[in-house]
Amino acid sequence: MKIGILFEGNPRNPGGFNQSLVSILILNEIIEYRDNFTFITLDESCNNLLLKKNLKTIIYKNSLFSKILNKFYSIKFLKKILDQFNIKHSFTNFLKKNNFEIIIFLSPHQLSLYCSDINFVINIWDIDHKKNSPHPEHNINNTFEKRENFINYVLSKSFKIIVAHKQIKTI
Repeated sequence: MKIGILFEGNPRNPGGFNQSLVSILILNEIIEYRDNFTFITLDESCNNLLLKKNLKTIIYKNSLFSKILNKFYSIKFLKKILDQFNIKHSFTNFLKKNNFEIIIFLSPHQLSLYCSDINFVINIWDIDHKKNSPHPEHNINNTFEKRENFINYVLSKSFKIIVAHKQIKTI
């Protein structure tokens, strides 16, 4: 089984990046699956970091066309049109081209929205936006609705979901 594991982030923003890096190193210790893992990176710096650790990697480069499709996919009626004409996102095509059978997202990444044709596992770090949060960023630019839509999508489409705590699992 060919398993793709998305590794993204920036070493200069250590929180989620370090959490993902530790997860990769732990996954790599599972000897019976090690040969099945391919780590998908989004830039050269992450790719080089994993190559130094002797991990099998591949880079997905988000094209301008993909960025435009991202906007189209976020509008429901345009998404229906794209689906009708069987126009797939470049990430979906990338996964098929590389014969991945399952994808593991170490973070709640937007690329999971383009995995409808493949099983995926996603890590949901928090659902703080559901609380009566004093943080104003939850109310700016429809952030609450965007996060809620994202979580509802991955809940309905993912093969498995990883959460940090049992309380999140029940919400």
